[in-house]
Amino acid sequence: MARSGNAPPGTLRAFMAGLLMLIAGMSVAAEPAAKPIKSAFIPAEASWIFVAHPKMVFELPATEMAPSEVVSAAGIKELGFDPTQLEELVAFGTLPGKNGDPSFGAVARFSEPPTLASLKAKLLKDAKETTRDDGNVAFQLAGPNAPSLVVIDSKTLVIGMPGFLEKMLAVRTADKKVVALLAQFDEETQLGLIVGFDAMRDDLTKLLQGAPPLPGPLEELKKLPSLLAWSKLEFDLEESLKVSLVSEAHDEPSAKSAEKILRDGLAFGKQMALSSMAQNAGSIDPVEQAGIRYGKRLADLIFKQLDPKRDAEQVSIEVDTHSSVATVGVMSALLLPAIQSARQAAARASGQ
Repeated sequence: MARSGNAPPGTLRAFMAGLLMLIAGMSVAAEPAAKPIKSAFIPAEASWIFVAHPKMVFELPATEMAPSEVVSAAGIKELGFDPTQLEELVAFGTLPGKNGDPSFGAVARFSEPPTLASLKAKLLKDAKETTRDDGNVAFQLAGPNAPSLVVIDSKTLVIGMPGFLEKMLAVRTADKKVVALLAQFDEETQLGLIVGFDAMRDDLTKLLQGAPPLPGPLEELKKLPSLLAWSKLEFDLEESLKVSLVSEAHDEPSAKSAEKILRDGLAFGKQMALSSMAQNAGSIDPVEQAGIRYGKRLADLIFKQLDPKRDAEQVSIEVDTHSSVATVGVMSALLLPAIQSARQAAARASGQ
């Protein structure tokens, strides 16, 4: 006869497995994926995009000592809005090239809508106000080739250079290249800049060809735009300042070439820094000698952090300033000049 009050072992295991899956599902649901950055108003010719979330940055524990009150008051006084309430800023543009001067545009989204009266009294004080055919209010800032600002809604402002602004407002479906660049960021990105080389390779190559030659292996850096599809610089202040530079090449051989160029350039920079320190190597002053030894040790630590790493088509450099390198570097920058000043004062006093 079957035992009463006790579930079969198989049933119990199935129940426990289902319970664990439910808990896991709830955990995943509790942390939804970050939303992508909106691609509205970014025209196809944009070759670089800058993303910032100032409000989020000012609310981070790592920035609690930042003078947010001063930034807020100064923004309201000088611009007519509170920069600490700027939810998202997306700026973008082009390099100067065959089509003329560089173009620039930006979209500002606020958590708390700034009053139009405040903007008109400060930022738009001398601007000419008009009403567009689409019903949006526009302001032409004073000055030759000055940008114009359009109020999209109470929380969204769009600003752009003459000609470029009309292209921004005409965007209905974002270009796939723009979408690909913007996909490298999301709403949790604190500060980030990405440059797409495909759209500006010819213009950038001409600019670099006309630039003065660089010393040693640094001249090879001019080849990077021909090897890379894009480069992204991102700042993360969640716990400490973390800086990452990630570049994606067209293929793995190009990534290997880019990695070598970066590594050779950094090695040359280290060599130049050590050569500069060696100029005082003949000093018999113990403090100067200690400073030289410290400089060499610090150079080893810093350039070790900057060493590029490659993963298939991507080459990256990451620096975490939470390390002792940054802390000791700042302390030394403050301490060594004080020691030098004290020595000079003592020398002057002894000479009197």
